[in-house]
Amino acid sequence: MKKIRIIILMLTIIIFATSCTSNPKDNYITRSNLELDTLVTITVYNTNDQTILDDIFNILSDITKKFSTDLNDSEISKINSLDKDIPLKISDEMNTVIERGLYYSKLSNGLFDISIEPLVKLWGIGSEHYKVPSQSEIKKALSNIDFNNIELKKNIITKKDTSTKIDLGGIAKGYAADEIVKYLKEKGYTKAMINLGGNVYALGEKSENTLWNIGIQNPFKDTGEYIGIVSVKDKTIVSSGINQRFFIKDGKRYHHILSPFDGYPIDNNLMSVAIIGESSIDADALSTITFEYGLEKGLDFINNLENTEAIFITKNKEVYLTTNLYNNHKFTLTDSTYKIMNK
Repeated sequence: MKKIRIIILMLTIIIFATSCTSNPKDNYITRSNLELDTLVTITVYNTNDQTILDDIFNILSDITKKFSTDLNDSEISKINSLDKDIPLKISDEMNTVIERGLYYSKLSNGLFDISIEPLVKLWGIGSEHYKVPSQSEIKKALSNIDFNNIELKKNIITKKDTSTKIDLGGIAKGYAADEIVKYLKEKGYTKAMINLGGNVYALGEKSENTLWNIGIQNPFKDTGEYIGIVSVKDKTIVSSGINQRFFIKDGKRYHHILSPFDGYPIDNNLMSVAIIGESSIDADALSTITFEYGLEKGLDFINNLENTEAIFITKNKEVYLTTNLYNNHKFTLTDSTYKIMNK
């Protein structure tokens, strides 16, 4: 039997902050921990109050307990165990995320589908039970995927089919980042760097009239090597790519971005897509959708959205930027083996 090699980048950061500290004299607090199946690092500036980090990680812990499909007593697991036509009252947090997930499921005509859990579980990418499923197994899983079987009205969820199961992994980290930003603003903090395993939120400015520089990960290299830098303030940057979670069998890479249409990992010329926007939950969904769309359709899609930009990296090391990002010169290429293709 041929050896199966698995490479799971659960704790790596596809996008990482470069030069996060503003000034050596700045006072700040920082903490890293595992939450939402990834490494989370939070840095808050102009404070020494560690209770701020305690509160933030309590927020993350509560979100994990609600949204993790690995916990039998989580709120999402209770939804997934529901029989059809049985209404269930859900929390405001769950209602917010499912509602946004359904919005993007409809917007993408099902290419992004929150009922993809049967397929995610079948492949097991990122777990100890990864495998290449048989065609019959994939066909069965696909028959249970249809976001239209989910009804949501005023915190009441009902499923039309008992087999319908939800996986919010495509947007839960984005929601968590937004909740942290909301908490910090309510407490009066205006400068922070939030990194949820690649879902980055740069709150405020690096220093007065100076933007944060965020490195865009080189998808062909180990974490810590980047192809360029994007300069932002009060923005989130979220990436989807085939280098984040995957396994290799018989020389072929199987990554975690699965098509709810044919049941296999998306196969196009993209290595990764980074979305730059104001809402992390939206950027989370958009990064997946645009990756699945592919280069041409993805670029056109993002160019028609307000306050949203994107960086596309192809398998032949070409970089494509959305029009405003290119024209505003907010992205600087630092790796000479790549080429910006905008004209």
